[in-house]
Amino acid sequence: MFLGKKTKKLIVVTPSDKKIGETSIREAHDRLLLHRAVTVFIFNPRGELLITKRSRKKRLWPLYWESSCSTHVYAGETYKTAAKRRIKEELGIETDLKLALKFTYTARYKNLGGENEVCCLFTGKYQGRIKPNKEEIEGFKWIEPKRLLKETKDRRRKRFTPWLKIALCRYIRLSKDKQAEKTTSPQ
Repeated sequence: MFLGKKTKKLIVVTPSDKKIGETSIREAHDRLLLHRAVTVFIFNPRGELLITKRSRKKRLWPLYWESSCSTHVYAGETYKTAAKRRIKEELGIETDLKLALKFTYTARYKNLGGENEVCCLFTGKYQGRIKPNKEEIEGFKWIEPKRLLKETKDRRRKRFTPWLKIALCRYIRLSKDKQAEKTTSPQ
């Protein structure tokens, strides 16, 4: 069941992710209060990443390409339950999700506000039909992660959300580190 954003409170936290209060989405974005969020990378069997184009109705970063989906963690939710909720709401899918990494970032969008988030990246695999929520998503596509990384670094292409760029860079670096660990560890 989808509950409107206006009825939900975000979890305000310290830099060490300790809850210190709750606030509205608008106040969090206007005052850049540090709050919890999630972003999700869904991969197909070929290893391509699903990215989505944000709705033109979004106040912040409309029509920008982002992760498979993202959301805030509402009061009473864990990071993982928020991620599972959002893949169902935005993409119409269900799949197992695994925590990949956690990061903190701040980004402003024009003079309209911004994000200041402790964000968990979850990853999952999915093969099947995507049923995008037209209220949230203008479009979607599958793309090879290294190609996407190259596109996000191209100065002429400025239509990617900051959390996608950060999560993608860190995820690729983490994947390289894990691969290097496998090749150097004794068998």
